Amino acid sequence: MAVSDVGTNTRKLVNEFRAFVDAYSPARLVVAFSGGADSSALLDIACRAVAPGVSLSAVHFNHRLQPGCDHWVEHCARFCAARNIPLTVVDADERPPSKSNLEAWARARRYAAFERFAQTGSYILTAHHRDDQAETVLMRAFRGSGSYGMSGIARLHPFGEGHLARPFLAIPGDELKAYVRDHNIEVVLDPSNNDLNFERNKVRRLLLPLLAEHFPNAVNGLTRVAVLQDELSQFADETLGLKVQPYANDPRNALPLALLRSEKPAVQALLIRFWVRSKGFPMPAPRHVNELLRSIAEYRGRSSPQVSWRDACIYLFEDKLFLAGRPDLRRQQPCQWLGEREMQLPTGTLTVTRCKGSGLSIDRFRSASIEIGYRRGGERIQLPGRSHSQSLKKLFWEWRVPPWERGLVPLLSIGDELAAVANHAIAKDYVATGEEEGLVFSWSPHIYKGVSDGSLLTYGAS
Repeated sequence: MAVSDVGTNTRKLVNEFRAFVDAYSPARLVVAFSGGADSSALLDIACRAVAPGVSLSAVHFNHRLQPGCDHWVEHCARFCAARNIPLTVVDADERPPSKSNLEAWARARRYAAFERFAQTGSYILTAHHRDDQAETVLMRAFRGSGSYGMSGIARLHPFGEGHLARPFLAIPGDELKAYVRDHNIEVVLDPSNNDLNFERNKVRRLLLPLLAEHFPNAVNGLTRVAVLQDELSQFADETLGLKVQPYANDPRNALPLALLRSEKPAVQALLIRFWVRSKGFPMPAPRHVNELLRSIAEYRGRSSPQVSWRDACIYLFEDKLFLAGRPDLRRQQPCQWLGEREMQLPTGTLTVTRCKGSGLSIDRFRSASIEIGYRRGGERIQLPGRSHSQSLKKLFWEWRVPPWERGLVPLLSIGDELAAVANHAIAKDYVATGEEEGLVFSWSPHIYKGVSDGSLLTYGAS
């Protein structure tokens, strides 16, 4: 590349970065920095182009999957020190499960680490470029993705309390690599990028070069597909969002069947996918959506059918759909309450507050311990104002507790007696009255909180 071309390429990239900063006016930029060519170009350009008053820092996630990973950390530290850029190194705190998809595991851990830095006004920057976008669209086409998947990598979207952004998404990858060469920037080389056991490497090393040889406009065409599908997805989001907005804040992620039944099956499928996606749960495959549509058509209220996939489940109950995660019941072990105001249980958060004249009487268990357990079958409790005890099974029906929640609700026992059911009841012999000090046990289940599976992201910083 000629000297004039070197200057032209640098100016183009610097101007592209400045245009991004001008468009969004970030208060804080955090570059996801692997030490590879693309992220090295991004961080060096950000250092040149960042506006006065904008904080710039870098974060390196050490997956601890490669023998040379500690040398990469040292390299990143030297790179940032030479440019006076603060660097934070985050180490993976666990090993990947033996049967896991290594790419998916690494991506999930990496983005979870980056999200810690996504504060209000912060933009987490990754070095994805046009070639990454083309690879992503092609891979998702092979999987049969719909318009959301085919819109590829998002240039900008909410992330934590801030945003995740790719300022160079429209730039060819060769231009970033040329920048690194032209400015003699030392980079690290990840040998896993050449491992053809990984799906993305097959597309990058084998398929895209072949396509480019026979169809020179292939990369441009694929990125154009992403733009068009993103426009379609945005229109669908706005249209479908208006339909589900009245139910957006339901604590159990409930959606009335009447809403779905008022639409044609194709729109029902779109609504379900939008609803699941908006709640942060993994997207269902077409077969799961079709199974759910059949269940909706056949539902008459006499049972509680469900459709499960990965870590999510949709239940039909009382003419509504409920979207929830799938709890690991093996983690539910009895434990003692030792006076904590808040406890993180496997099933949710248990909050304890003091009040007079209600709740579990402190005087009536002062010398005994409270054990927190879960339903196993056969539990009975006598409620205030009732002449005899009743089965917990019957009371759950009376309280309209959904079937999938019944095994998750914390039960508080004193000795061999069931003294309280969190959120619902205190046993007659343990209820605080008058001026007695009592404890109210409130439980907030975790299963209704979606955790993004990264479907809106892509493989991490280059």
